[in-house]
Amino acid sequence: FHVSLIRKYTPPTAEHSAARVHKPGPPPTGFSEGEPEITVERIVNHRDVVSTKKLSKANKKTGTSKKITTTSREYLVKWLGYDDEEKWNTWEPRNPILLDCGLRIREYKVSKNLPILSEDWDDDEDEAQVLACIAAT
Repeated sequence: FHVSLIRKYTPPTAEHSAARVHKPGPPPTGFSEGEPEITVERIVNHRDVVSTKKLSKANKKTGTSKKITTTSREYLVKWLGYDDEEKWNTWEPRNPILLDCGLRIREYKVSKNLPILSEDWDDDEDEAQVLACIAAT
């Protein structure tokens, strides 16, 4: 970089410092294997993330390479105990973060008229209880 880009350091003002201070997060709702655990309150939104990976080196004759495109779904999560402000919500993949949150995902999908897939069910759930919960919402 060029020397003209260098500027004299000026310490931040009290106003600037106050704007950067974040509120502490909520206390954990429990502990799992000694680690704090935070609970999903609800799913707010979803998005499909498309990623492309190159599988092999370029073909010598054509100069092209094979690519694979995958789509994964992420959910915008509202965490229990956090304010309703959007800054606390985070985008999370279904696996491994939301692995045990099938009910919350299904509640979200029902509210948005999205199809419920087999992957939206957790392995240890009783289907009759889950259907009753969805019908109640």
